[in-house]
Amino acid sequence: MLKTTLVASAVFLLATAAHANVYITEFCSDTGDNQKLEFAEFTNLGTTSVDMTGWSEDDSTAKANKSGHSLTGLGILAPGESGIITEATPAAFRAYWGLASTVPVVGPYTSDSLSTTADSVTLFNASGTLVDRIDYSGAGTTGDSVTRNAPLDALGLNDNALWVNSQLGDSFGSFRAAQNVSLVGNPGQYNVPEPTSLTLISAVGLLAARRRHR
Repeated sequence: MLKTTLVASAVFLLATAAHANVYITEFCSDTGDNQKLEFAEFTNLGTTSVDMTGWSEDDSTAKANKSGHSLTGLGILAPGESGIITEATPAAFRAYWGLASTVPVVGPYTSDSLSTTADSVTLFNASGTLVDRIDYSGAGTTGDSVTRNAPLDALGLNDNALWVNSQLGDSFGSFRAAQNVSLVGNPGQYNVPEPTSLTLISAVGLLAARRRHR
């Protein structure tokens, strides 16, 4: 009976929480050679495209629609597609990492860069509702001179302890930055699981989030 209830609740949550399709999946507060190349990545993990018009990003001040932090320029994210917001210009960011021109990138920030000691990445939908957040602090977990990725079981949970630093050969397909071979990351891509697995993971994540807010 409990299992049936859990599955039914999960299906209901998935059907009523379309905003949860887009998650924060990677961030970097400082590349080690130029803080202006910091970034946050957002990935559409749903099965339908998401129009990012009116969506926005912020740091720990968590303010929707802050000037200079619009994600509208990411356009429409297809299922499995990732977009980037950076403190650099899109051209400089793509050149730094060696990314194709097709990778959606918006920037630069106009204010409120990510701190290298403790800060947050917050994501708001077109209604101004906070839909995802990751707070970070502590040595080795801040995104300073490293990029950090969200494993599937960490999506939407705001638990930086579950996130991992990028490294060559990891499941995220991380690679060396074209203009800084000491930096490894995978901006602009996120390995998306099969739809069935993703549905189950999303359901469990949503239920866990509900429990934490009770």
